[in-house]
Amino acid sequence: MYWLRPQRSDFSGLPIWGRMPLVTYDRLMIARLLPASISKAIWLDADLLVFGDISELWNLDVSGSHVLAVRDWLIPQLGSRFGVAGCKKLGRDPEAGYFNAGVMVINLELWRRDDIAARALAYLKRYRDRVFFLDQEGLNAVLAGKWRQIDRLWNWSLFAERQELSYQNRKGITIDNNSRQDPHILHFTGNLKPWNYNGSTVYDEIYYQYLDMTVWANWRPSRGWKRTLLHKYASSNFRQLYYGPEQWLMYLQRMFSRRYISVDEIAGGQ
Repeated sequence: MYWLRPQRSDFSGLPIWGRMPLVTYDRLMIARLLPASISKAIWLDADLLVFGDISELWNLDVSGSHVLAVRDWLIPQLGSRFGVAGCKKLGRDPEAGYFNAGVMVINLELWRRDDIAARALAYLKRYRDRVFFLDQEGLNAVLAGKWRQIDRLWNWSLFAERQELSYQNRKGITIDNNSRQDPHILHFTGNLKPWNYNGSTVYDEIYYQYLDMTVWANWRPSRGWKRTLLHKYASSNFRQLYYGPEQWLMYLQRMFSRRYISVDEIAGGQ
């Protein structure tokens, strides 16, 4: 195993907001970072628990598609709230599927051929005042119709499971839910991560079990009043039924914390 040092000079001027660091854009550069001899890769976000055999994900046929991914539960379509800001101007079908970029099987040959990094960066700079989910939006903008959906158990959102029924009723959009098996990969989507507060689900407990196998063994979030309130909120019916206010808070957070990556910030590696 060896570490790669990404080249981030192209990130200057890109938008950033909230808790997201500039390194979120590194995923766009994967085809440039890896040697030309490598034609396929798996991208995994840091907020995941992997339960299944990752070789099964690797063995999925990616030929003919730039990406294999799972449709996003919160943003199922390009034209959905938080979707692709430039959807109409780009001539994209607003009803086309939108994928979550936390787990991807990537066809590096097609990424290099079509220079997906450059095209996504160009989109993000053009629509930087309106972009919401940053690099994920950039990828969806340029890969519309070029990705293939895989079983959502490969990128299973804990919060999505709780929200699914009310979400479908509100939006009238059906998300495939044929399987109730245990997830192959669990994704701690959203702002409430198990390292931010004392979660109460079985998956939070599993996260801490794995954490205890590392040099951070026995670490737990402190039990201040803020984390106590988060714990109560996360497990409450209010959050499950009325996620709308939390979405508006994200709008406000983006509005008041949005900034643009500077050359000095890139040099500092932040």
